[in-house]
Amino acid sequence: MDIVFKRLGVSNQVVSYWRNNSKSTLTKNRLKHRVITAAIDVFGLSEVEGELLANKAGLSLKMDADFAAYFCNLLKQCRKTQAELCQIAQVSVRMLGYMKQGKYLRKEPLTSILITMGLELEDIQDTLQKAGFILSYSLPNDAVVLFLLKNEARANRGTHLIFQINETLDSLGLPLLMTREREKASADT
Repeated sequence: MDIVFKRLGVSNQVVSYWRNNSKSTLTKNRLKHRVITAAIDVFGLSEVEGELLANKAGLSLKMDADFAAYFCNLLKQCRKTQAELCQIAQVSVRMLGYMKQGKYLRKEPLTSILITMGLELEDIQDTLQKAGFILSYSLPNDAVVLFLLKNEARANRGTHLIFQINETLDSLGLPLLMTREREKASADT
């Protein structure tokens, strides 16, 4: 296994850390993308097989280099103001600014914004994929989001649904789709 880890450019410690710490961060996602890309090469996987491997980790290799422009255009089409989106999605204005610049993209707050916008599941998945992510049944957090997105009526999309998703995630002890509460908690300490 040490030879495989070396060829993938990762240590056994990093893999153990991923297993024990399921919350995604920017650094871990970049490293995961790098390892998945290396695994595709090492194991001779096809493009489709590589994408399926990435999808199991909640990632996508089909990132759009111009995600920022795409996301800004999507925001312009939204009926809610950006302040309303941030308030409902419980995502900081600062985080939304990062998303608009295509910087420091994080899956949870981006998903929260997209749900708050009232997008259909297919549009959410497409936008997440352009950012290098995907909702995957392989991950508990994503499975909850997918289940509720598929089973909630269209009328409940947006405000009601994001609260229902976060309430369900909280009751299961999973990370919420927000940034505001985390920032508040770290500011209190």
